[in-house]
Amino acid sequence: MVKKVTLSVPDELFKEMQKWRKVLNFSRIFQEAVSNEVQKKELFKTKLKEQDKTLKEIFEKGGFETSQEQYTKGKELGFVYAKTAPYSEIKAYEEYIEGWDSKDSGQVKQFHDDLNIMSLLERKGVWKLEESRASSEKWPKNAIPLTHSFDYGFMEGIMDFLKQECTNVEVDKLILERDKKMALVRDEGKRHRILSFYTEEIDSKIKRK
Repeated sequence: MVKKVTLSVPDELFKEMQKWRKVLNFSRIFQEAVSNEVQKKELFKTKLKEQDKTLKEIFEKGGFETSQEQYTKGKELGFVYAKTAPYSEIKAYEEYIEGWDSKDSGQVKQFHDDLNIMSLLERKGVWKLEESRASSEKWPKNAIPLTHSFDYGFMEGIMDFLKQECTNVEVDKLILERDKKMALVRDEGKRHRILSFYTEEIDSKIKRK
């Protein structure tokens, strides 16, 4: 059974549609567009219901050994942060949606600076930053450099929530700067710790599986 609906379009768009009415099936285009948007909304609702872990639970579960794992973990944390944060707290980041989609390096950098992810997660009780004056050569043997793949994942998780859809960012194509280098280690109790270093540049390219 088919139902008829009435659509309103701007005058300029209507003129353009008239030019192509013999070539384009506007009814089909409308159906596909609406169907895609409804599917996105349904997927988003499902994702909201399924994601009931706390930020700390997600972090403690691990999964930081490779760049892709850090990106995935960051994205999960970013989505849950956006889901659980007060609306007024994340609304400020809506202004970066357009720049994020267009991969505007200036806008992405500003979004990253405004977020201050490391301090944000410390405030949320996910971890406690520990400052170290040692060089990277003296890091604990089990230390894993926390790269910008984690940052990009976290940022994309927020954007997924704000836009209610999924997008992808090529995390190695844009450069972000932190004021510190970060490393993740496990203590004797198998708990994660985050160490911060002010010292020289470290190799952010960790092994990929």
